[in-house]
Amino acid sequence: MPPKGRKRTGPSASPTAAATPPPTSPSSGTKKEDSTKHGEGEHIESATKKQDSKLTNYKFEWKHGGDVVKVTGTFDNWKGSIVMDRSKDNPDHFEKNVDIDRSQKVFFKFIVDGKWVCADEFITEYDNVNNMNNVLPPVNQK
Repeated sequence: MPPKGRKRTGPSASPTAAATPPPTSPSSGTKKEDSTKHGEGEHIESATKKQDSKLTNYKFEWKHGGDVVKVTGTFDNWKGSIVMDRSKDNPDHFEKNVDIDRSQKVFFKFIVDGKWVCADEFITEYDNVNNMNNVLPPVNQK
């Protein structure tokens, strides 16, 4: 197991469960999937902030594949309810703007055609039952 918080580079594979995690455990049943099979995620942060809140509009991106791609995490209580939009310019590229609280760690995963996967471009951390999740570290907000 890699040190906690260490960014992974390149494809690395481990089994992935297709089951949705229970509501009490943010990532139960999920492990890193081979990114060469499903593509890689990328992120771009928008400067737009919601007034009178800690929420920041954040653009999640997933590249290279899938028919249905979702993003889920602590921001939607791991419901897997946020369907990403296919890019008009590249059919293998998906994106979605999501309001998230960047004042604390944000844990998330992508669901690509029903498989829960992490993207190599993001920091990963293991949870208390050895499931790997992507992490956005907190940022100082003004």
